Amino acid sequence: MDTSVTRKRYPEEDKKADSGDSTSELLKQERADWSERFNSQAKFGERFWLVVIISCTFLYAAYNAHYHTFPSPSNTDSPFLEVNARQFVEKVCKNGTRNVGSHANEVHVVGAIVDRIREISELAKPIHRIETDIQQPTGCYTCGVVGTYCYTNVKNILVKLSPATKESSATILVNCHQDTAISSPGASDDMVSCATMLETLRVLSRADVPLRHSILFIFNGAEETGLQAAHGFITQHPWAKELKAFVNLEAAGAGGREMVFQTGPEYPWLIAAYAQSVRYPSASVVGQEIFQSGVIPSDTDFRIYRDYGHIPGIDIAYAYNGYIYHTKYDLPEYIPEGCIQRGGENLLALLTTLGNSDRLEEPGDLKMGKMVFFDVMGFFMIYYPHRIGEVVNSLVVVAVLLNLFRRLKSFRQSGGNAGLYVKLVGASYAMHAAALLSIIGCNLALGLLVSYVRPMMWYTNNWLTFPIYILPAIAIWILVHQRGKQLCKTVFQLVSIWDIEAIYFDSALLFWTILLAALTMGGVASAYICMLLVIFPLILRQLVSDMLNIRMHNSPILYLTLTAGALLLPSLHIMQLSHSLNNLFLPLTGRMGSAVFPDILVSLISVLPFLLISNYLAGFLHISKDLTGLAAKFLSISSLFILIGCFTNLGFPYSANPASPSAQRHIFTHFWRELYAYDGTLEKEDHGLLYIPFDYNEHRYLDNIPELKSMQLQTVDKDLAYGGFPIYYSKITKLKRYHVGKLAKPLMYARVNVTHRKEQLANNIVRHHLTCSGNHFHGNIYLSVVEGGELIGWSFTPGTPIPTKIPKEIKRSHYFIYTSSAMSPHPANNFWLDIQVGEEADLDKHWLDIGFAAHYLDGPESTTPELTATLAKFPNWTVPLGWVATYQHYRF
Repeated sequence: MDTSVTRKRYPEEDKKADSGDSTSELLKQERADWSERFNSQAKFGERFWLVVIISCTFLYAAYNAHYHTFPSPSNTDSPFLEVNARQFVEKVCKNGTRNVGSHANEVHVVGAIVDRIREISELAKPIHRIETDIQQPTGCYTCGVVGTYCYTNVKNILVKLSPATKESSATILVNCHQDTAISSPGASDDMVSCATMLETLRVLSRADVPLRHSILFIFNGAEETGLQAAHGFITQHPWAKELKAFVNLEAAGAGGREMVFQTGPEYPWLIAAYAQSVRYPSASVVGQEIFQSGVIPSDTDFRIYRDYGHIPGIDIAYAYNGYIYHTKYDLPEYIPEGCIQRGGENLLALLTTLGNSDRLEEPGDLKMGKMVFFDVMGFFMIYYPHRIGEVVNSLVVVAVLLNLFRRLKSFRQSGGNAGLYVKLVGASYAMHAAALLSIIGCNLALGLLVSYVRPMMWYTNNWLTFPIYILPAIAIWILVHQRGKQLCKTVFQLVSIWDIEAIYFDSALLFWTILLAALTMGGVASAYICMLLVIFPLILRQLVSDMLNIRMHNSPILYLTLTAGALLLPSLHIMQLSHSLNNLFLPLTGRMGSAVFPDILVSLISVLPFLLISNYLAGFLHISKDLTGLAAKFLSISSLFILIGCFTNLGFPYSANPASPSAQRHIFTHFWRELYAYDGTLEKEDHGLLYIPFDYNEHRYLDNIPELKSMQLQTVDKDLAYGGFPIYYSKITKLKRYHVGKLAKPLMYARVNVTHRKEQLANNIVRHHLTCSGNHFHGNIYLSVVEGGELIGWSFTPGTPIPTKIPKEIKRSHYFIYTSSAMSPHPANNFWLDIQVGEEADLDKHWLDIGFAAHYLDGPESTTPELTATLAKFPNWTVPLGWVATYQHYRF
């Protein structure tokens, strides 16, 4: 605490005025003197703050350039060759979409992978043994409240690389999936991972020294249908018993840096092996906690191997350019050059390390709970067990409290008193809180405003988030603190202007320390961010500046340098995280459904880095000249860009630019529906076009398409199983509403054949035996039990069935079953359901609603002339997706 310039009291202040007028005049004179003294000593004006903002923008741009730097595939000393992997991706993707059951997925891609494995095996060195198998499992499993998934004869291509001279007692699994989402060529998701695995197999099979442990490569043929093939392998194949760890390769975008976003459970040596072996690390426990929170509407095979195989693993995924994820644009040309080289070198290094690890055979005594892990700008990794992180975080909290006590003691020794110091810190802490709450509140309001006038105007031009959301946040921050400077004048005029900055820094430390303590107590691994925000300022700004007696008034350049150094590393890491969050969430808003306000989400994500750093800069704001004009300029610029975005093509959300498409997604189902009464008579038959919007704009810009203009908004029908329509996706809570329009009845589509009989098991329990069959590869069974009844068992999975998550306004329990088959002709699906009712209830009345949907996703059956004509009317900045489905609903 700088005491040399602490403000001295005027002698008149120690005298008691006889009248209120004299006291008032004295206070006015005192404040005028302080304001004059403050303005004469204030160091920083608009130019200083513009330099700060421009410097931060430059750092972010520099990191963005660094992020897109990849190793050259043509100049590398690695035996892994991108050209081989890329050629395989291009070869497979020429066959188009690979849906489960399609000829492309069950024949073409299987043949291509098997042929490549055969080529690799023929050139392998004799010290290696290569075994292959093609598995076609059948089974069912329940994925919590998401639904139940049943599969028939889906394919897994298995390749095991082992030492030829000895049997290995441990095996590492490496997984990719060869199938694709509907109408997507799947170059990134996930053929690039399969090609990387094949090239890695080639390199390992030609090594001069074999690995100690076996590597099992799985090319699974049913991931997009609910992780089915992975479940079939891990629960049914004999090689699954040998597994000690796994690596899952995925994608939610096209290239970029592949990131470790899930690891564990409990084994720290896996992330340690990754950190110690890979050349280009990229990992974040923040990504893990976001993904496992359920915010992202996706899942990976990691869940299956972890939950059903009970083995630890690492989940690695590409996430850049999520605009093309699950669209027709997922083509090889959108994978940046060098991206596969980077991922391949990392995978090769990781498997080599794991394949020779002593810990793979006996990992049982190495459980240490979850891990805290993150990379530093892609150069190296920091990782440690979460329980150690809790200890470190607690020590940092204690250190900050001791430092504040030391600062309080220094303040008292300089002639102040403890009460005044606490009052000063409390006032500045309140200002921090007021500024943060004001920024959040104003950005939420701004997000609502933009959602109303032109939603998602930043979707293609991501840089618009800066003028639309970040500049107003800075302006609000300035204005709140400018106002606070006036409100807190009575308190802060008792100390020097330089002490004001130091006290604000103290309160900023306290602010993040309290949050650090709260997150640590809550078991949040991402609390390390707050730890970084505390420990560097504590050491560099507080302790070093005090030790060397560096103060703003006597060494301003050195003082500012220390402050910048204290904030540099936390700021760079926050920028790195912000870059990752923007890469993930901005494209993700295009497939989060129409019930989510994307501008509110993006308004908060965009301003997050500023929220985390601004507290430490607030003290400098309080020793700056009047910045109201700068805030007004920022608000004017923001308003100008919002107006430009609203009334020009700059703010149009979508783009058909071939170099970087960001199209709007639409899903249509041309359906034919039959609803049967309890007595078996046909109650209703209709047909039409079911439209499920994938983003907030829905068909806002498509009113010129007659089929959309005539559509009627539908809400979930509470009296029919799962809403009464052929819903392909289980997450109806994210969709919440859909539209139905008129379209001619689809012809040449076979209905699902259903047979039913009842069997009474007890006075209040009835078993429904059902059989359904048809010529479809993909289908749904929807169940809904009438209030007063309960589904207590079924033949799909053991135990009590788990209801699927549905909108809260629906009182009944609903169950979603997804079925897929990779064989033709399709076998009949035989199953039973046990319904329990009250003791006095009538078992002969209607207790069960059940719907059957058949989806035709491939071949000539997947479309109709009417559907094709409708989709042809969509502009090139959209990716309309459509197929044909039938739906039959029964009451039993």
